[in-house]
Amino acid sequence: MKKFQKVILCVASVYLLAVIGATIYAQTGYVRNLPAVTLGRAEGGLIPHSSFSPDAEGGWKLNTVEQQDGPWGKKYVVRQIKATRCLPENEEYMHVYETELLEKPFVYTTTAEVLYDGMEVRLERKDD
Repeated sequence: MKKFQKVILCVASVYLLAVIGATIYAQTGYVRNLPAVTLGRAEGGLIPHSSFSPDAEGGWKLNTVEQQDGPWGKKYVVRQIKATRCLPENEEYMHVYETELLEKPFVYTTTAEVLYDGMEVRLERKDD
């Protein structure tokens, strides 16, 4: 019986160490390797072109970020919202006429080459 208890204790110890290791990695290394984004808000209905991604139908999707509960705290996920009422203002900005889009913080800059819906990212402060 003593041998069985020692085996159970060893297995429980290995499991505990694995959980601690996974938690440390999730809080440090994993998050550090995610693409970074900064968020912005629309000013006067204008949003930079870089905040949009083209969709399959030739239109545009606005890249926003949604906060979700993850296994080890909060996580941030890209959500792409179809922009149906927007026009190019100039070479840098689109004029958006949809109030629901103007109320959401959008991806102002990113270190990722391409953003897609559901992509996990980390937030960075925008330097003004």
